[in-house]
Amino acid sequence: AAPGTAATGEGAGTGPEGVMAGRRATKRKEASDAVEQDEVDVRAVERSPSISSATDESDSEDIELAIDSGSDGDDDRSEDTRQIVGAEEEDEDDVPKRRWAAVMDDDDGDDEEDSEEDDEGSEEVEFGSESEDEDEVVGSEEEDLASDSSEEEREHVNTIGEGIPLKWYEHERHIGYDVEGKRIQKQAGENKASTVDFFLDKQDGTLGSKSNKVWDEYNQRVVELTKEEMRAIRRIRKGMFPHLSVDPFPDLLPWATKDKLHEPMVDLPEPKARFLPSKWEAAKVVKLVRAMRKGWIKPPSELERERKEKEEEESKVYMLWSDDNKEASWKAANGLSYVPATKVKLPGHAGSYNPPKEYMEDENEDDKDMQISSKQSFDCLRKVPAYDRFVNEQFERCLDLYLCPRMRSRKGNRTAENLQRRMAEQKAKLPKPSELKPYPRKLAMEYEHDDGVCVNSVSVDPAGRWLATGSDDGIVRVFEVSTTRCLRKWILPASDKRERKVTSVSWCPAGKDVLLAVRGYQVFLLPAMASSAKGAEDTPGQLLISQSMGLLAGAEGSPMAKWSKATAKEGLGGGKHDGLCVDLGKKATQCSWHHKGDYFSTVCPSGNNMAVLVHQLSKCATQTPFNKSKGNKVVSCKFHPSKPILFVASENHVRAFHLVKQELVAKLISGSGSIISMAIHPQGDNIIVGTTASRVEWFDLDLSGKAYKVIRNHTNTVQDVDFHARYPLFASASDDGQVHVFHGMVYNDFETNPLIVPVKILKNAHAITGHLGAQSCCFHPQQPWIFTSGADGKV
Repeated sequence: AAPGTAATGEGAGTGPEGVMAGRRATKRKEASDAVEQDEVDVRAVERSPSISSATDESDSEDIELAIDSGSDGDDDRSEDTRQIVGAEEEDEDDVPKRRWAAVMDDDDGDDEEDSEEDDEGSEEVEFGSESEDEDEVVGSEEEDLASDSSEEEREHVNTIGEGIPLKWYEHERHIGYDVEGKRIQKQAGENKASTVDFFLDKQDGTLGSKSNKVWDEYNQRVVELTKEEMRAIRRIRKGMFPHLSVDPFPDLLPWATKDKLHEPMVDLPEPKARFLPSKWEAAKVVKLVRAMRKGWIKPPSELERERKEKEEEESKVYMLWSDDNKEASWKAANGLSYVPATKVKLPGHAGSYNPPKEYMEDENEDDKDMQISSKQSFDCLRKVPAYDRFVNEQFERCLDLYLCPRMRSRKGNRTAENLQRRMAEQKAKLPKPSELKPYPRKLAMEYEHDDGVCVNSVSVDPAGRWLATGSDDGIVRVFEVSTTRCLRKWILPASDKRERKVTSVSWCPAGKDVLLAVRGYQVFLLPAMASSAKGAEDTPGQLLISQSMGLLAGAEGSPMAKWSKATAKEGLGGGKHDGLCVDLGKKATQCSWHHKGDYFSTVCPSGNNMAVLVHQLSKCATQTPFNKSKGNKVVSCKFHPSKPILFVASENHVRAFHLVKQELVAKLISGSGSIISMAIHPQGDNIIVGTTASRVEWFDLDLSGKAYKVIRNHTNTVQDVDFHARYPLFASASDDGQVHVFHGMVYNDFETNPLIVPVKILKNAHAITGHLGAQSCCFHPQQPWIFTSGADGKV
């Protein structure tokens, strides 16, 4: 060997062995320099059953340097053969570059190669397939490194921590401390290993073509990976889960069952609130009904019909040159309605300068309209003289355009034939009056009064046997309905304020013969059927009034009304009977009973906050339901037929107050004249009012605050209106001397509107006296009869 060759490293000699030793020393030095320059960081891969943090690219590169990927084809030769070939042919460029991808083959391929090498009896170490002898030779140290035991069971393991750089211990003899605080000495002598030695062994193939050993830089050890760990590394590099036991797509467990629960979730008794009608649902139903009545909500059949009509309109033939955007042209730039100028009539033959001969013979209509004569004819247009009225016509045209009302009137085709046709269609929809019987049709009886005095009010007792009237002479008369005989004539006691007119009378609805009469500032409670004969028993009305008078002595006087005893004279029998008198302090005009017969209300239009007073007969007490008056003066007051609701009618409004809850329930607005009279339907959901504008307005409380129907049949002020208690009838009495009877059917369902049909007009029912006609009307409680009174003194 050459001297230079012999001095290349330790153990150099002659022959092939010396050459190999020298080249090995040279490679060691070059590898160490490359490691120092490139800072090759070969990190240890912990021998653990689960490797989950090996997906980073840096770790993958470190593992490529640390794990021998084997060689292809002839690279599987033995170490001795490669040494000989390397001594002769090996060069730096011929060193095989082993890649990690060759090692990380599919699991199936590795299994096949492992089985083939096992069959050939190769001495090379395969992945996880070491022999039993080698396992025994490795000893407990290898098993400790691969096991899952705690750090206390491992010996001579680096304990400095991963956050501390290893270069700090580069010049130290120890590599950390154990549990007891003693230093852990570095490996020395033959057991000492380094990264460079491991790298060279890999390159030379000393560790085998498919070695599964890696260098643990942290602990300065060589760690051998098992077959399961290698498979986990391959799966991680492929983007898969490390373990086969992990199911990336587990079966979805249903969170709900399809079985129906036959038992309730909460077995508690039903609350009482669920058995009460819901106010929210009632309001919702009212809104839906209102929407259906106004056409906002339509059934599918109607929507389909409208759709077909729209399609037919779209498919209709239209004028090609007409104004397509006519609706938009009606709006001007400032948003006001655009009214196009009227078109001038086009000239005809009469305006021609050379008309036909037949137009020159006689005057025609065109000549009269245009105020010209067509008997002139010119051969050419230049011979036609100037029009003498040109300036006048243009001025009149501009004046018409300037003074015309800026409003579009869309009357449509309102010819007499169309109006008659529409009226016939509306009448065809209504039932015939003959189908709506019974109703009052003719005069049956008359109840005469003395000297033709004006009768202001009539009232029938709940049984229908007696009729009470109040007149201007201050007398309350009681007639027998069946015979028209006057049974009682009550002369009210004289008043200091000289008021004689009895403006209102009303029978007690509790079946007792107590009659309520209003005269001026006082309200009287009379025993209507009290007898003046000797030994006659007291009537129920007398007993009720006597019980109430017993409370007057100990009762405190009310500041709103004064209760006192009054004696009324009976004009026919000559006797006197005791009654009650309530002095209101203000002039009263009307009274009405509560349906139970213990309470009654009075109306004093000039009373301000005491315009409406509620009185209790059994306690002789008076109270005012309102602290102050709202709106205009009060003209009428009525109780609801079945609920604690009080209806108060002013000149323009009708308000409904709940007496228990003390709140406003409804507010109705009259749109025609001042209200004079009011009547409540027996069901309490509909109201009619009479106004000074000769109209009768029907209000539906469930529908709206405005009038549902307005009846314009009278020609003068409507003085009184009334509903029948049993039949679907209502009537109105007016100063025009007529009484109109209507059929008014109210349905229980919300979808059907009330049916209003005029059935009878009682013409000339009362003669007009002093501009006054019919003053009051009242239905019989059981029969389809109506009682009317007027200024002519007749009933």
